[in-house]
Amino acid sequence: MVSSSENSSDNDADSAEPQTFEEAISSTMVGRFHYFHLFIAGMCAMSMMVEVSCLSLVMSAAKCDLNFTVYQQGLLGSSGFIGVAIGCQVLGFLADSLGRVKTLRIMLGISICSSLISAFSVNFQMLMVFRVFTGFFISGCQSCVFSYVAEFHGSKSRVKYITMTAVFLPIGGVYFPGIAIGVLPLSLESFSPWRLYLILNILPSIIACGGLFLLPESPKYLLSQGKPDECLKVLRQIFSVNTGKSKNLYPCSKLETLEFQRSQIGLKLIKDKFKVLFSKNIYLQTLNLCFVAFGITFVGTGTYMWLPVIISFLLSNSETSSTVCEAITSSQAGNSTISSCEGPVNTLQYEILLYIGVFFVCSYFFISQIITLVGKKRLFVCWLGVNAVSSIVIYWIHNIYASMVALTIVVAIGNTNSILNAIAADYFPTDVNAMALSIILMSCKVGAVVGTNVFGSILLQYCNQFFFVIGGFIVLLLGLVFLLPGNKR
Repeated sequence: MVSSSENSSDNDADSAEPQTFEEAISSTMVGRFHYFHLFIAGMCAMSMMVEVSCLSLVMSAAKCDLNFTVYQQGLLGSSGFIGVAIGCQVLGFLADSLGRVKTLRIMLGISICSSLISAFSVNFQMLMVFRVFTGFFISGCQSCVFSYVAEFHGSKSRVKYITMTAVFLPIGGVYFPGIAIGVLPLSLESFSPWRLYLILNILPSIIACGGLFLLPESPKYLLSQGKPDECLKVLRQIFSVNTGKSKNLYPCSKLETLEFQRSQIGLKLIKDKFKVLFSKNIYLQTLNLCFVAFGITFVGTGTYMWLPVIISFLLSNSETSSTVCEAITSSQAGNSTISSCEGPVNTLQYEILLYIGVFFVCSYFFISQIITLVGKKRLFVCWLGVNAVSSIVIYWIHNIYASMVALTIVVAIGNTNSILNAIAADYFPTDVNAMALSIILMSCKVGAVVGTNVFGSILLQYCNQFFFVIGGFIVLLLGLVFLLPGNKR
């Protein structure tokens, strides 16, 4: 089926050559619409980062109010990741079935309500349940937001804007420690500061949800659903906003059709989508992308969650110029301190996370600017190479500041998620794109949950071998990256 522009004459429509979607979206140019679209999509990504990670900074304060055990504390720390791991598949399916922007609006609204309720929790069970709910619904912000961004761009700008959207993830890593520094030390008579902190972390979600009501559905998604007229209407709108010209001057009046499967809800459609993702031609790449996603978040998030503890060990042994492992061994041999509910809040770990977040913002922005020039796979391989070397040399570093830099670089393996998303968004067909990214996201969050729960015990018991094993594992990931697809199928 081919549609013509509603503003063109029948003769012009009949004589016009149909254009591919790539040609049509490139004709809209890149301008003000895409800048606003980038901001709102970025706020979606940022809201997920904030909501999933912010709880780790209020464990001590919440423990004093709700009286949960150390085991429950660890479980609570993984609650957001558990919710994301469960929800990303469901929300990816809904994004492919109901539409990108509609899914994002609904799920962000529900996550805002769930997060707000969690701030008024009266016991561990209530807090745990509503933080899992928050992670479940906020997972839509990453399971389909990269597809939503990719489908508004041509090949020349697509990868750059996907990676620029990912820049908002580390901005979230700056936001929640910054809020913690200003809020958690407060002394409030009738309301615990950690509850106010959770409420303030909802702000990015509110901005993102409001902005989504000003944005249209993905034009490529509309075309893939057999709606070329609606697709052209969105393309004309983008063209007009970007150029300041009339919609009638948009140069495309016909579109080549895409193979489409009309939206439907049911197990059969889910099964059909999985058949595509794990079909004979692409199942190895699907599995490879999932394992690489698992690996980079296993290392990155696992190290990140234990970074404040490692740095506190280094600071307590700063006068002896110890290596990381020597500092850990010495601190374990000495007297351990148990955090108290009395006294002022120590904001040092929040400040450290804030500085690391600023570094990540800069590195994500750097990736977004050079990825097109260098190439996705080449940049991915180089980045992993630096991560592997940094992990291995930690064993010999005796300077505390050099150790912190090396640890930060290891954590920065998580920055390659943006490159992986760009590769996946370019590779998978439109009708299963969001679900494919959801599977990858689920792999990421499973890696985060596993890394968060196993890194601590392994690091404390086998530190001398730990960083060598991590370095070797990163080298394995590097080899698998060589096998990733380089171009769109």
